[in-house]
Amino acid sequence: MIAFSHCHTLSHWRGMARPTTWMEPEAERLMAETFDKNMIDKDEYPQTAEIERRCVNIVADLFNAPTNGDAVGVSTVGSSEAVMLAGLAMKWRWRQRRQSEGLATDRPNMVLGSNVQVVWESSVNTGM
Repeated sequence: MIAFSHCHTLSHWRGMARPTTWMEPEAERLMAETFDKNMIDKDEYPQTAEIERRCVNIVADLFNAPTNGDAVGVSTVGSSEAVMLAGLAMKWRWRQRRQSEGLATDRPNMVLGSNVQVVWESSVNTGM
C-alpha cells in the first residue's frame, strides 16, 4: 500500500499524462480480471484466437473490406508492435506497387513530422 500511495502521488504532481477517455465500469472489471493472463499466448488461451479473428473482421468492416469474415490481421500487445507491423505492411505494399511499375525499390521514403511517435522512426530505420 505504501508503494501504491507513493507512485499515485508522484503521478499526479509530476505532470504525467492522465487518460482523457472514459470506459464502462464493466470493461474496467473485465480488464482487471485478465491482468494476470497472457492473452497473446494462443496455446494457453485458444479462445483468444477467435476473439482476435472477430475483432480483425470488425475493423476490416469499418474500412469497407469484403464481408466474407476472413480478413487478414493480427492483434498486438502494444502500440509500438502495431506501428512496426503497419510499417512493414506499408513498405511491402509500396515495394509491390513499385515492382509492378518497373521502378526501383531500394530507397523507400517516408516523410514524418517532428511530433511523430518515436517508434515510426525506428520502424523506418530497421531495414524493413
